[in-house]
Amino acid sequence: AEKSGLEKDPKVAEQMDFLKVQRLGILAQSQVNDYMKKHPVSDDQLKAAYAARIKGEPSTEYHARHILVSSEAEAKKLIGELHHGANFAKLAEKYSKDTGSAKKGGDLGWFLPNSMVPPFAAALEKLKKGEITPTPVKSQFGWHIIQLEGTRASSPPSLDSMRQQLENQLENETVQTYVDVLRKKADVDITKAQPAETAAAR
Repeated sequence: AEKSGLEKDPKVAEQMDFLKVQRLGILAQSQVNDYMKKHPVSDDQLKAAYAARIKGEPSTEYHARHILVSSEAEAKKLIGELHHGANFAKLAEKYSKDTGSAKKGGDLGWFLPNSMVPPFAAALEKLKKGEITPTPVKSQFGWHIIQLEGTRASSPPSLDSMRQQLENQLENETVQTYVDVLRKKADVDITKAQPAETAAAR
């Protein structure tokens, strides 16, 4: 085949280059796997990562209803009706653009404040149980009228429930650090046929 000059055929040459890249990829992945076997994620690392992750978690869950409308004027009109005794759930069913919660009288169930857009969460945290936002709350979705149904203490997810996610995160960080060290030590030659990662790990 070489005597026939087949290695100069563009399609053959492309396949041969691809196989070279595959070989380097297999070697690089094998090196990473071997490194991780010798440097597994420790329990102390997991506990530290878990503590850092839950440190900023909210300590309170909220149960609320809302009515979402298109204009501030409409929201103010509905707030006026609520102050005169109108039923929040019925107004939500009739006027709210949030069709999912409107069917349930605007009920959003229990949620953490960081799962809501910031203006909504900020307004909610100022309310007492049973209160309605005195003025409409603007977000990118429109104008909200919010009623707080209740609050309860929030328990962070357990270490066991987050173990796999944290292990993956720590392994990725370990590999990235290892590759960075290899890059600093290596004479890296990046070409189109040879991705930077495989070149660095060579």
